[in-house]
Amino acid sequence: MIPGQGLNIGQPLNPSLFPLGTKDPSFAPVSNYPSPSQCGLPPLPPCLIGLGGDGTGSSSNLTNVADIASYDVTSPNTQTNQQFNGRLDFNATSKDLISFNIYKVPVTQFSYNGYRAANAFSHDAMNEAETALWDHTFSPSLLNEVRVNGAGWRWNELKDNPNIPLGLPQPSYIGDHSNGNNIGSANPGAQDLGGVAGSIFDQWTINFKDVATKVFHSHTIKFGGEVTKLKFVQDAPWSARPDFGFNNYWDFLNDAPVFETGTFNRRTVHPPMSARTPAPRSSDSLPRTTGRFVRTSPSTWECAGSISARFPSSTTRSAP
Repeated sequence: MIPGQGLNIGQPLNPSLFPLGTKDPSFAPVSNYPSPSQCGLPPLPPCLIGLGGDGTGSSSNLTNVADIASYDVTSPNTQTNQQFNGRLDFNATSKDLISFNIYKVPVTQFSYNGYRAANAFSHDAMNEAETALWDHTFSPSLLNEVRVNGAGWRWNELKDNPNIPLGLPQPSYIGDHSNGNNIGSANPGAQDLGGVAGSIFDQWTINFKDVATKVFHSHTIKFGGEVTKLKFVQDAPWSARPDFGFNNYWDFLNDAPVFETGTFNRRTVHPPMSARTPAPRSSDSLPRTTGRFVRTSPSTWECAGSISARFPSSTTRSAP
């Protein structure tokens, strides 16, 4: 312990003695002891947390710079919610009306996703709906309406955060796994050393509908068709990034994990760790439905005096 600074736990492994991928030989798990209480601070025997350096565990590897300390920090956390809508109506001719409606709700968020500026993270989402409409009057008794609707929401956090440090390992823990992931008696945790990869969503419902309305005497007849297409894109880039566990910070800096978990390509799941291919989880679907219909409104005929008859009718057919 360095008074006023923090805890000194050694120094990085000597690269001339321990190339990348080499673990700190001065580390030993607490499980090697009959009881975890048999190692700790003096006068107990020291826990072999691994001091890096020359790999001997000698106190000569300690420096005058603290490696673990506790800080109070502040970080930005902002969110902006907006809403826009508009409408346009245009009488192209005396028989043609063209309309357009738009509704957008953008949401923007920004934070450090923790407290490290290197992990700065943006989330830009859009929820929107648009409608285009064309009404054409053929005659006083015949009207046609063509309508196109689109509604959806989306975000792409991978695209919005091109500077995420995805090259850093995503540690599940750094410390002795048999001792609650502690380094000696300290538990600094993984400390969000690698930024998150985020997610991708793009979901839309698009509909085209053409309906003609005919008035014939006391009847109103509607007939037409429609096509609806759904777009559902869901990707999880974060799942393509493995999580690692390290015995101590010197193993972390030397790229020498002791634990790995992740989602992998099943064709390459058996090769060594360095040859595995991460596989993001995704769920993409583009279904489409079509339909056609004929509907008549309820009609009433008077037979005589106060006697009347009512004949409702409706027929609808649809097909996938």
